[in-house]
Amino acid sequence: LDQLNASSLPDSALKYGVELYLSITSFGADANKKFLRDKVARELFTDEVLDILQSNKDVFRGVDLNFEEIDTLEKPYFTKFVKELSSRLGDLDFDIILDVPYFNAGDVFDYKQLQGSVKYFNIMGYDFSGEQSQYPGSISPLHGLINQPTLETAVHDFLNHGISPQKLILSLPLYGVSWDISKIEKGLPANYIESDPYYKIKAKFGTDYYPFYDPLSASFFYLTGDDEQGSDKVVCWFENETSLNLKMNWAQEMNLK
Repeated sequence: LDQLNASSLPDSALKYGVELYLSITSFGADANKKFLRDKVARELFTDEVLDILQSNKDVFRGVDLNFEEIDTLEKPYFTKFVKELSSRLGDLDFDIILDVPYFNAGDVFDYKQLQGSVKYFNIMGYDFSGEQSQYPGSISPLHGLINQPTLETAVHDFLNHGISPQKLILSLPLYGVSWDISKIEKGLPANYIESDPYYKIKAKFGTDYYPFYDPLSASFFYLTGDDEQGSDKVVCWFENETSLNLKMNWAQEMNLK
């Protein structure tokens, strides 16, 4: 916590009337299991968080929880943890934003049980296709083919549980992912190259190539490479001002928070 304690951000936020949420991350199945099943660790954690929030009570509105790679067996422990934390925070008028994946694999997040303990669900609407993907595609598709996860299916997962759209925040990306697709015609898979913020993608491809628009995903992509010159073929899927505007308009039409 040294970095937070030395930061001038809370003072700046207070000066300009901006409320902050303390973002807390925990990645990895083993680490999450160890923490979630340890009552003493959970209590110590909550005490420390409350100390931070109360020390900056004019600035912090609550916490943003980002727990990823939770094993299915830890589902009841995670639900219990969030409920315990919510109870302690709520007594002092702090609340919780819970970051959730676009696809609830293994039904790890019990949305019906959790909705009473969190202020908002923040849907991480990105990385639909990336380093772990078997094929290139939109990193944040609005719509898709049957049985494909999309922003639309992610939001409707909550609506189908009877959860109000006003409890949903949709996070969107401003970056892109490049793949080498030189060997696809030979039946070999594409190879992930890198992920870049939009300004780098625009600088790298925007001068020499024209972006293509995919109306189904409401995303853009570049295709580069020349067979005659023997250069590698690259596809880069990305989001820009136009695609994000379409998705933000859709979010507003859905009455999301």
